[in-house]
Parts: sequence; structure tokens; C-alpha cells
Amino acid sequence: GVKGHAEGLGAVVGKFASVDGLVAEIGRLGDVGFTRVKMKIGPGWDVEPLDAVARAVPGLRLQADANGSYTESDSDHLVELDRFGLLCLEQPFERSDLEGHARLAGRISTPVCLDESLDSPESTRRALAMGACSVVCVKPSRLGGLGAALDLVESCSASGIPLWMGGMFESGYARGVNTTLSAL
Repeated sequence: GVKGHAEGLGAVVGKFASVDGLVAEIGRLGDVGFTRVKMKIGPGWDVEPLDAVARAVPGLRLQADANGSYTESDSDHLVELDRFGLLCLEQPFERSDLEGHARLAGRISTPVCLDESLDSPESTRRALAMGACSVVCVKPSRLGGLGAALDLVESCSASGIPLWMGGMFESGYARGVNTTLSAL
């Protein structure tokens, strides 16, 4: 997917059959103007692909999205990702493990971003208060609609909490709403 951003265009790439295939795709994205890439990672597909991309495309801003594929027992390994200077590590643990996210956030210098864990403005405020994340992914459909998303955007903006707009499988109209919210 393509996401507009004040600092340039961002793309999302999934897992590839090979590191070479991943590097080729990210190189192609860089050639057409993408300056930020969110890579899907998981156990066995993290350090090697991140290292290869960082070496092949210096200056590229990287996010890593784990989609809840790790457990807290992987924390020592996840701390190793700090060396890549990631914009954030998204949803390392399963959605209900806010305490584990808070403990990881206290050990890792990479900002932890939550997505699936944030299903209401209240859950987001709770996660932020306990230190489970320092970056928020706003998905209006998951939060309960436009009003809840606006509430969260206002709350994060007032607190200086970085956030970004994410999408799910919305219609064209809903994607337009997400784009409009992104302008905030």
C-alpha cells in the first residue's frame, strides 16, 4: 500500500521468499520516490532482511511491523533491532499484552507503536499511560468511527504523541476519510 506523508511517500512490503527479492523490491520503490518503507517482520525474518535493506538503501526510513508475532521471551532479540534506527517497531506482541509491550518499551530505544491493541480512545490512553507505546497507529474503523478517531488525534496532538493513519480494508470513501484525517 501507499501512504502519503509530510516527509515523503511510504510503502508497505510483506515477507518475501528471499532477502534478494526484498532488496530488489525496496530498491525499485526507492527508484520511484518512496522514502519510507514499513516492512513486515517476524521470527526468522527480521535481522537479516533489515540489515540487507539498510545496507542496500542507505538513508531509507524503515518501520518494522511484527503483527503480534513475537512473545515477551523474544525481548532480548528485539532489542537487537535498535541498531537499525527504525522509525518504530509496530505491534511486536499480541494485542492484549500491554504489560509486555510496556516492559519492552522500557528496554528498547526503538519507539514501540501499537495498532491492534488500540481499539478505542480509552485503550489508547491506557496504553500510553502505562508506557506500552510511544507511537500510535490510528485506524478509524477499529477505534469505532470518525468521532473516536478525531478524539484520539486531538488527544495525541495535544500530548505531543506521534501518530500515523492506518487503514484496514475500507471502501474508497473510507480511504478518503482516512486521507482527510491524515491532514490533521
